[in-house]
This record gives sequence, structure tokens and C-alpha cells, in this order.
Amino acid sequence: MKNYRSMEVRGKRFLPLLILFLVLAGALCYGAVRTGGEIWSRLETGGVKIGVETFCVEDGQKVKMDPRLRVDCRQPVSYVPRITNRGTKCYLRVRVLAKAGSQVFPLQEELDGVGEGWLQKGEYLYYEKPVSYGEAIDVCQAFRLPDRWDFYQDKTLQVQVDADAVQDKNFHPDFSSEHPWGEVVVTASRFQEDNRIEMVEPADPELQETQGNACRITADETQGLLLGEEGFFSHVCFLPGDSRTETLQLSNQEMHRIQILMKAEWEKSAFLDQMQLQISGGDQSYTGTLTAAELQDYRPLATLEPGESKAVRVTLAFPETADNPYQQNSDDICWSFAVKQEEKLSGIPATGESGIWWIFFAVGCVSIAVAGKALRKGYRNEGAK
Repeated sequence: MKNYRSMEVRGKRFLPLLILFLVLAGALCYGAVRTGGEIWSRLETGGVKIGVETFCVEDGQKVKMDPRLRVDCRQPVSYVPRITNRGTKCYLRVRVLAKAGSQVFPLQEELDGVGEGWLQKGEYLYYEKPVSYGEAIDVCQAFRLPDRWDFYQDKTLQVQVDADAVQDKNFHPDFSSEHPWGEVVVTASRFQEDNRIEMVEPADPELQETQGNACRITADETQGLLLGEEGFFSHVCFLPGDSRTETLQLSNQEMHRIQILMKAEWEKSAFLDQMQLQISGGDQSYTGTLTAAELQDYRPLATLEPGESKAVRVTLAFPETADNPYQQNSDDICWSFAVKQEEKLSGIPATGESGIWWIFFAVGCVSIAVAGKALRKGYRNEGAK
């Protein structure tokens, strides 16, 4: 029994020390980073895709052209190439070529009934207006057989249409020039067949350098970090040259100075590697790629005094140099936010309610006094025994 009693006395003796430890531990935790939450963004790219069909007129009706057709060399050949846009709104150009054996004949001078809106420049016909999704444009109605064709030597003439398309967003052809498309290099489209065509067009027809709604992020004394439901880069469709700016509206409703932090997380993506990010208006500006390693760790967005608000601008830009491999892509970004109490170099908060630290100090002193008294009493009790 004596041993058990001794253990009980010692337990009571150390109870004030335990209380002191918990108080001081709470003080040390005061000002630690408190993770607030996440906002998900979905970024997409559009895609250019066109289809080419050839028709001829029979009995006054346009019908699909037979791949093998017998013609009269003295008469124009009914020939209606039709270009249909199945992707993003785009500009078109075409050239019509004829091949006989080793000979190749450009046919732009031999075309009859060229449709309105087509402009001949060099070996191409350029359509002067951008063509919307689902729109079909006829090139001509017929062609004349070229005089240079020696049909006695080779009686088979193959006719083909080469059609190119470039998205109209951020692309400005000069139709007064002999080369309206300038130095643009047209490569084979890699439009994925299984993508939903109706999702190609951006929701905002003038997406270039547009402003999004502000997303509110509030540090609240009792509720923690509150994230607005306005959305942040939610389902934004980019085409090469597009730039989108959205605002984080930060607010401090706590009783002390805080920092709001942000980091970004994503799955490995060649598309996102192309995306450029700019952050401005806060503690630290940033300009660089979206998938930079330094964005994977929390970085300060802004330092806020009690009751202060601040707007931080975040801009995403898809470079004009992005080529066909990046069309019709979609990826998600997770933006994580946290709040941290701002501290001086000494480790004591710079501003805000300093009273709580006096409370910690007072409780600590009382705890030490109570612990000392308990220890002295414990020793006297032991001596008395």
C-alpha cells in the first residue's frame, strides 16, 4: 500500500508540469501552418479538324463522285470539292492538283464556278472568312482538263484536293499579301477521333486576354480558411495564343497578421508543361511554367493585417508556338491553400492580439509556482513519513 501511495503522490506532483507542457506546446503550435483546402481547375485545348468530300452533279443533283469516272476531254468535268469544319473555328486554304504518270498539273487556273469568298494567291485558294464548326464550304463546280495533259500517252488523270486549316483565334492572315498565311507551317492534324467534337469551341468566344470572376479566399477566426465557390480556371478552353487572368480575392478576418500560402499539384502532362503561369499583386511575383518544381511547395501569396483584403492576379497563357500534338487535351490542376500566422524573427507574432501571449506567460508562471509548491509539499510529506 505504501508503494502505491507514493506513486499516487508523485503522479499529483507532476500534474502541474504536465499542464505547463500542454500550455507551452499550444503556444508553440500557435502560428503553425494550418492547411485550409483545395480548388480544382480543369484546363482544355481546342483542336482543328476538317473533312474533304468530292461531289459531282448528275440530273441536277449533287452526288458523291465515283472514284473512277469516264470523262470527255473536250468538256468541263463536274467536280465539287466540299470542305467541312469538324473542329475549332478556322481559316481554310486549298489547292487542286492533277497527276498523270510522272506529270503534276496545278488546276487553280482550270477551275470553273469558284465559290464566293475564295481568293487565289499563288498555288492556293484562300477562304477569306473563318469557318465555324459544322459549316461546309464548296470550292468550285467543275474543272477543265489541262492542255498540257497528253492523254494519248497516259489516259488516267488523278485529281486530288489538299486542304489546310488554322484556327482563327489569335491568327491574323493578310489577304493583301501574296502569302496571306505568312510563314505559318501547317502540319498534319492529330485530332483524336474519340474526343467530343461539341466541346471544341471555347465557352468564351473572345477568350484571348480575358478576365475571370474573382475567387474569394477568407481566413476566418472560428471557421478556418473558407474557399469561395466561384470557380478558379474552371473548364477553360485554350487555343494557341490565348491568355486568361483570374483573381484570388484574399481576406483576413482573424485577430492577427497572417500569410495565405498556395501550391499546385498535377499529373505529369506534356500539355501542362506548355502552359505559362504568372502571379502578381501579392508577396512574391512569379513568371514561368505552370509545372515548375518550385510551385509544388507552399509559397506565400500575400501577408494580410487583421481586416485587410488583397487581390492577387493569376494568369495562364498557352503559347502561340503550341502545335498540333497539344490539341484536344484536358488536364486537372489542384490548387492547395493554407494559412499561417505571421511571425517576427524572434518567433513572436509581429501584430495582432498579443494578449494571448501574456495569457500564456501568466499561465506558465502560475503553473511553475503551483508545481514548485506541490514539490515542496511532497518532500515535506515524505519527510514526515
